[in-house]
Amino acid sequence: MIVNGHPALAAVAICVAAAGCGGGADSGAPATSTGTAAKPVAAKPAFDQFQPFEHGRTYTTTVFKPAIRFTVPRGPWSSEEGDSPGDFAIAAKRPPSGVFQAILAAHRVSQVYDPERGGKIPGDRVPLRGTFVHWLRTHPRLRVIADRPTRLLGLHGALMDVTGRSQPPRVPRECLEIGPDCAPLFYAGVDPVAYARTTRGRFIVLELPGGGELVIEQFVEPARSFARGLRLLRPLLSGLALAE
Repeated sequence: MIVNGHPALAAVAICVAAAGCGGGADSGAPATSTGTAAKPVAAKPAFDQFQPFEHGRTYTTTVFKPAIRFTVPRGPWSSEEGDSPGDFAIAAKRPPSGVFQAILAAHRVSQVYDPERGGKIPGDRVPLRGTFVHWLRTHPRLRVIADRPTRLLGLHGALMDVTGRSQPPRVPRECLEIGPDCAPLFYAGVDPVAYARTTRGRFIVLELPGGGELVIEQFVEPARSFARGLRLLRPLLSGLALAE
């Protein structure tokens, strides 16, 4: 090898690169640390957005924490949101007659839309102050239909059924498709979570042992088919488990 036309430079370069070069060094000695820590390898998502799920297969989130394990019931089912740090969502692809959408999602909510002003884009969000369960209970643009203690995944929490009641001045364009009196709550991956009078959801807000909240959401459209949508999601919900 020739470095800039000088063989001697090539030899020096090789000597520097080689472990145990020169001075009778022990070639079997371990290399000394350079002080540069290796960067941790990012976990590969367990599933991507809009990925079909295999019936009977068990999936465990690798990016969303705490890791959640679920087994896919008879379907078909597909991911609505992929495995990400803040959210994942699973949707029924051919729901029964009368149910337009039935989605089960998990969230770690840290930013929300201001209940009074709303917002159009993710940059309009504000930090969540206090707990998410209290934020839902006091949201002026939601109608809370049910609110009771519950237990899921071995954790205590609260179960709340909600629907839209009024619309703030600023809303995402998706609200035009969701329905009247659309209230945007927060963003989940690439889509806003919003509720109109024509949709209904069940939020199960669980207290994590190390602090914070895990939010399990069941979204059903239209609102009149809420009970039917919950029955469809029940096998998926009952199969959820903490994997760590």
